[in-house]
Amino acid sequence: MRQKARAPATALTLAILVVAACLAAAVAGGCSPRPGPSPSAAPPAGAGTGAGGRSPPPASSAAGGAAPPPQPREAVAVRLEGEIVLPPTASRPMPSPRGDLLVYYLPATGNVAVLADREGRECCRLPGESHWGPVSWSPDGTRLCYYTASNAPDEEPEKRRVVIYSVADGSTRELALTGIELGRVEPLPQFVDRGAGVRVYTARGVYRAKVDGGPWVREETAPGVGLAEGPFAVSPSGLMARRAQGGAEVVAQAGPVKDVRVPGEVTAMAFDSLQLYLALACREGDGYALYLQSLHEPVGPALVDRGEGEVLDLNWSPEGRFLAYRVAAPGRLVARFLDRVKNAVGTFAPDGGLCGLGWIDPFTVIALVSGAQNTRGCLLGIGDPPRVEKITVEEWHNRPART
Repeated sequence: MRQKARAPATALTLAILVVAACLAAAVAGGCSPRPGPSPSAAPPAGAGTGAGGRSPPPASSAAGGAAPPPQPREAVAVRLEGEIVLPPTASRPMPSPRGDLLVYYLPATGNVAVLADREGRECCRLPGESHWGPVSWSPDGTRLCYYTASNAPDEEPEKRRVVIYSVADGSTRELALTGIELGRVEPLPQFVDRGAGVRVYTARGVYRAKVDGGPWVREETAPGVGLAEGPFAVSPSGLMARRAQGGAEVVAQAGPVKDVRVPGEVTAMAFDSLQLYLALACREGDGYALYLQSLHEPVGPALVDRGEGEVLDLNWSPEGRFLAYRVAAPGRLVARFLDRVKNAVGTFAPDGGLCGLGWIDPFTVIALVSGAQNTRGCLLGIGDPPRVEKITVEEWHNRPART
């Protein structure tokens, strides 16, 4: 009887001993799984390679000690939402700030600039023969300013002029570029002071004048603030990015702001509308590399895209989320779209020549695709549907004018 009474106690004791042994083994690592690849050891899809399938270079000490560059890990949606028909040689689309009007150029007819509505119907041809450089829209979309052909560097300086064009009544005013030191002139005059003034950049300084006439006034700048040889970019507030040894430098009227060190040769630059980032395209061997440099954080440039070919131009969306750029790849010309927020890239590869990109609103791009009979204006929706994330397109069109 005593023996039978001890049986349950013995079984309970054995169970306790087994549990204790397992706990001890777990602590000592004896119950760990067999060695093998850890799920966390596998890199995320797309990590470690750029858009062209190349591996990113190691972080450069010249880039300010930046962390290894982030790489796109998903694709940006690019949808064809409609088409308009333009003349066969139309190129360089420049939509108005509200997206209701469009300026494009006709190189085959002397580089004439055409003003059209959003459906592509020609409204008029801008006055002035053979415009030199693109046009600049006023913040409210009611006026245009541009240089005329007599601004070519080999022309007499006293013949150079800026044309101010009123969209409402077609009236013009010409501002002669006299009384200033010209040298090299940036081919894109800018509206300033809510459209009441215009600013021009030269190799020797920065000047402004009122749109209704008056002398050009040289703005106070630090010594050496002016255009340099090679690509450059300017912002509405007066920031300037110009190519420098080992990369680029960002300068303001008061002097240097930031040095940007990147490998390769800088071929294009652009500030976003909020002046939070500077985009830089570089030539590396037979391919390109695209970098974003924060203007308000103490970090180096981040590599965001890489591939074969060369970047031809950079176009930020109005809100500064997306960056559109054309790439001349071997045997084709494609458009790439970078989503800065998601660190993702999408591609539009048309079946004809790609003659330019322009933002109609924060989520819509017009891409001009040349053909034998005409040029197609492809309206591309950028980003995952629904397109509206912050504001509606109607709210965007009805927004207050940006200074």
